[in-house]
Amino acid sequence: MQTFTIIHRAVMGKSVVLLTCLWMILYISSSPVAAGNCWLMVGSNGLCQSFYKGNVSREECCRRGHANRAWTPEDLSSGELFYILAIRQGAPNCQPCQETCEQVKCEEGKRCKMRNGRPKCVCAPRCSSNRPQHKGPLCGTDGRMYRNHCSMLKYNCRHNKKVEIAYFGRCQKSCDNVICTDNKNCVVDQNGMPHCVYCSIHCPPAHSASQMICGADGVTYESFCLLQQATCRKGRTIGSAYHGPCQGHITCQNLTCSDNKKCLVNIKTKRPQCVSCNMDCSDYGALKVCGTDNQTYSSWCKMHQTACQMGVVIETQHAGACGTLGDAFNVDYYDASGINDPSTE
Repeated sequence: MQTFTIIHRAVMGKSVVLLTCLWMILYISSSPVAAGNCWLMVGSNGLCQSFYKGNVSREECCRRGHANRAWTPEDLSSGELFYILAIRQGAPNCQPCQETCEQVKCEEGKRCKMRNGRPKCVCAPRCSSNRPQHKGPLCGTDGRMYRNHCSMLKYNCRHNKKVEIAYFGRCQKSCDNVICTDNKNCVVDQNGMPHCVYCSIHCPPAHSASQMICGADGVTYESFCLLQQATCRKGRTIGSAYHGPCQGHITCQNLTCSDNKKCLVNIKTKRPQCVSCNMDCSDYGALKVCGTDNQTYSSWCKMHQTACQMGVVIETQHAGACGTLGDAFNVDYYDASGINDPSTE
């Protein structure tokens, strides 16, 4: 009798599991939620473009409130998807997630506007709340001159950049005519471009001779921090020559450079200098510089590469091409007034 009860319970348990699975299958098959494809944008031709995710419901695709996201009801095979992306340039039956701006969530610095009957996140930085006391042109950290602070914010939004204020006024090629605010000091970088920075660098006392650095100016600094401090006060990059105290008669023949650096000779001072020559110039912008060899280079990095190949130190005379030295930096004047200004709407 006990054996029969155990068998009966096992059969009943399996029946419950089977019935539960059957009920779930029937529920899913009768559910109105259909799987389709999610797309990042609706093209000007009305077709869905930029495939994002497959086998998703419209609710899941449109959940985050993106202005441009869209959904198609067909669950396409890989072959059909390739045909749509490669041949048709988009998927038909395109259903935009948002018809109005009501549910759209734009990223910071943008707001939703209706464009050609569709919601779109457009650049609209809060210029009034972020506006500095200075009015008029300013020089950005990219070397461009901007009409005002709002123009720079709009440029950042439109081009996905993070340009900041280098200093107020027209861009310059030296610190001579740069007026820094907030107790900042003007310092010229390796490109010959001035920047306003804080020089309140606190350096702890050096406790070891191994911390000593010989600067490219022939001065021994007790630590790298003190070298940075001197650079800030001088207003121009000094750079390090090699580790340890400066030695009067040292040359590249008897100097061992650490960290895979290469020894170059400074033609002016005849002093050796250890520099890093493994540089990827793709990360550098196309800001021309004039070298101390009176040659124009497409960037500071290209000039540095040439110096490594020749075995001599080439420094920046000034930003821009040789023979074009002047007070004002000849760069683009960016006027973003063509972009909608929220302060005027």
